[in-house]
Amino acid sequence: MLNQVFNTLDANGDGELTKDEVVAGAGQLKITAEEAAKLFDDLDEDKSGTLTRNEFDAAASMLEEYEKMMAETAELEAEAAIAEKEVAAAEEAASDFIEKAKAEAAAKATAEVSARHLFARRSPFGAGYMREQTEDELFFKVTRMFLGAVTHPHGGFTNAKQIMMHCS
Repeated sequence: MLNQVFNTLDANGDGELTKDEVVAGAGQLKITAEEAAKLFDDLDEDKSGTLTRNEFDAAASMLEEYEKMMAETAELEAEAAIAEKEVAAAEEAASDFIEKAKAEAAAKATAEVSARHLFARRSPFGAGYMREQTEDELFFKVTRMFLGAVTHPHGGFTNAKQIMMHCS
């Protein structure tokens, strides 16, 4: 292919390309005449005014390598865009999870504080009693009190009816 392009551009068949030959063949290279002139100047490494087949082949190889790099860059950019979208989605999911966890923790803490406050307010033994007992101990003692089996340690309630009246 490169041989064919070189031979087509080499109008006089002398095995070298002049600037005029490259500019005249700009259409075949799919570039403007101005771009062809600049290309010739860039490729004429020894500034001899002509391009040898070796200079042309070296430039074509560099162009092929450049095109491969550009294709790889485009592929990497596409992968990076996908990765950015995945990261953004993961960040959003994590943020949603954190907000939900915070809301659940706040709701649980509020419910616990409310339950302790309600029990302390309604407990015949006062707020300090709640802190001194485990939940199982409280359940057992309150259940026994409501069944009328236990009295207040300082006197006071003797049966479930008195407790119920006090708590309501």
